[in-house]
Amino acid sequence: MDKSTLIKKIEEGKFTTEQLLGWVKCLPGNSLAKKPTEYRVGDVLMHPVFQHPYVLLEQGRGHWVAGLLTTEETCEEILCEAQSRFFPGNHFTRIIFTVKEPTGTFLNVFENPKQLREVLAALRKTFAAKGEGHRLSEPTPETPKTETPKTETDGKDHETH
Repeated sequence: MDKSTLIKKIEEGKFTTEQLLGWVKCLPGNSLAKKPTEYRVGDVLMHPVFQHPYVLLEQGRGHWVAGLLTTEETCEEILCEAQSRFFPGNHFTRIIFTVKEPTGTFLNVFENPKQLREVLAALRKTFAAKGEGHRLSEPTPETPKTETPKTETDGKDHETH
């Protein structure tokens, strides 16, 4: 969350003291001067579009798998509460996405690697269609070729991939 988003939330007035403290603690502060030379699993950044912090969960081939954090306790997509001294009142969500290069303001490091592994395992369980050991960052096998019926316009067979 950035300063302007926080101001809008305060103006709306629909928050608890705990939520407000969580939002303020997530604001970029001294960490603006700190930017890692390379990113690692557990780094937390503020997403420039979603305006929520996200955690780098796994590095794939040419991209990162990231999970979104929220302080909204009523969010239907909450997976579990974040167990971090740097992100109190935050929750991991079932919202995952990939980024080629991490973008946004670096906030801090999620210092609980055990929970990161548990969150990644829970997300795999939720999304995996291929069984145990399926990595979220690996591409799925190629879709087999299927034939489409002839079209009325050209009468030719077309293959799709």
